[in-house]
Amino acid sequence: MTRKMKVDIRDMKASSNPAEGAPLNIRDMRAPSNPAEGATLNIRGMRGQSQTISRLPKRSRSSWTVPDRNLAQTREHRPLTTIPILNTRRQALPCLLLLLAVPVFAAVDGTVINKTTDKPQPNATVSLFKLTEAGPESLETVKSDAAGKFVMQATAAGGPHYVQVAFDGVTYTKMMPPGSPSTGIQVDVYNVQAKPTDAKITQHMLLLEPIEGKLTVTENIIYQNSGKTTFNDPAGSLRFYAPPESGGKIRVMATAPGGMPVERIANQTMTPNVYGVDFAIKPGESRFQFAYELPLGDPPVFKGKLLHKEGTTRLVAPRGVTLKGDGLSDLGREPATQAAIYNLGKQEFSVEITGSGSLREPSGGGGGEDEGPSIQEILPRLYNRLYLVLGLVGAILLVGFIMIYRNSGAPTQTVVAAATPREKGKRRG
Repeated sequence: MTRKMKVDIRDMKASSNPAEGAPLNIRDMRAPSNPAEGATLNIRGMRGQSQTISRLPKRSRSSWTVPDRNLAQTREHRPLTTIPILNTRRQALPCLLLLLAVPVFAAVDGTVINKTTDKPQPNATVSLFKLTEAGPESLETVKSDAAGKFVMQATAAGGPHYVQVAFDGVTYTKMMPPGSPSTGIQVDVYNVQAKPTDAKITQHMLLLEPIEGKLTVTENIIYQNSGKTTFNDPAGSLRFYAPPESGGKIRVMATAPGGMPVERIANQTMTPNVYGVDFAIKPGESRFQFAYELPLGDPPVFKGKLLHKEGTTRLVAPRGVTLKGDGLSDLGREPATQAAIYNLGKQEFSVEITGSGSLREPSGGGGGEDEGPSIQEILPRLYNRLYLVLGLVGAILLVGFIMIYRNSGAPTQTVVAAATPREKGKRRG
């Protein structure tokens, strides 16, 4: 006659040597190497153990019958498996909330790579900034380790952020728009040299806008660095000439490759009317824009000087304005604005100006310091339908939660075991 032990799922307490009929804890049981009759068994973690578990009638589903005669080891039987199921709302809801909250509180980590040597860069200063209405806010600063890796505990939640790395006197920025990954970030840095070996000016454009007795001059320069080092001259990686009538009141905006426009100072050099901008020319395309105003004389004449010999130089005049001078050749008009474009072929030039006009649209705000280039946050198109996407995601999660809850059924724990195969030549009894 088979001696049986009753296992109560709801009130299981493990004992090292349970007596006959004592309850067994299925979750905490550990299988011995040679289990004796009535010894405890680990249902989930067994390796090569053998047992037969038969279900009692439906009125007693929380109990299982384990015959003692099947506790011996055998190689014929398969290991048992357990299927965990979330049985109650108290279990499922916290897990769902935790799953949604994990990406929000993720730390920031990544690697600093020196692209000049193509190796990780140790001992670089890495900082995390948050863009606010008052300007960048520093959140945390760390050093990269011997493998170039960095880890910051501050989170990049709530608005745009960026990681800035300072190396060899130059800073390198990696933007982090809202929703972008905060882990596995790679920031590239370069070795620095003081001579522009591979950095050259490829384009220079001057826009002349005579209006209301003043001449507004806006110059745009494109610097192209095709090498694998950063050109940085603290005295001025970019140097340009401005007429003495400007009085040194020059507003400069500089943009690094893949970066945002930032304001820089035009520093007077030892050469009269020549200014320098302390801004590193990194591999890739850097852009500069500087603007100043001059009194419009009679007759209106603009005199300038180019400090670079490479690249092309263009003069642009708005519709209604004509330019004449030595070294100028008319290239036609720009289709959208009908501005006249001229090629300039001389280092020093003098241009006669006829007419008045401006490419800038008249503003009703009265002008002031707010005029000119500004930094704007441009979100992906997905944000135009953000609430619709969030609604769909919420509906999908809700359906999944309902299906999990329905499949769980009554608050019971289900254990699936491999049945003991019948011995050959025996019939079911």
